[in-house]
Amino acid sequence: MNQTKHVASKRVEFLREVVLDLGRLAILANTENVSAVSEMREAQAAASRLGLEIVMPEIRRAEDIAHAAQTQVAALRQELRKLGWEEGRNIRVDVRFPGADTDKVRAVLTELMSLTPDVLVTNTNLVTTVAEGGRARPD
Repeated sequence: MNQTKHVASKRVEFLREVVLDLGRLAILANTENVSAVSEMREAQAAASRLGLEIVMPEIRRAEDIAHAAQTQVAALRQELRKLGWEEGRNIRVDVRFPGADTDKVRAVLTELMSLTPDVLVTNTNLVTTVAEGGRARPD
């Protein structure tokens, strides 16, 4: 199993553990990118094994990606509130959308790490690779 597939499965398994009543999972992918399609399929397989409903919104324009990402963050905040986490009281959520530029990703990660977070959540292979100190390669 390659690392991309491993990461995709682990992300789904982690979400299932953290969000106890998780029933539906949205998967976003650039279907014209072979690596992204492979990751999407592995995430779908993991979700199916865990009995999760899979939702795949259509992304056709750059604006669709930003909207989908903002929707994901809103859903995360909602689920955190259900678990008793309230922004400004017992949790702080800092969100950045660096896009696909490796240098911008590095700059954003440097900024976020200077805030000394307890947890850093990423949702793209590029950001995950850069966060782990790896060399990002174009897809």
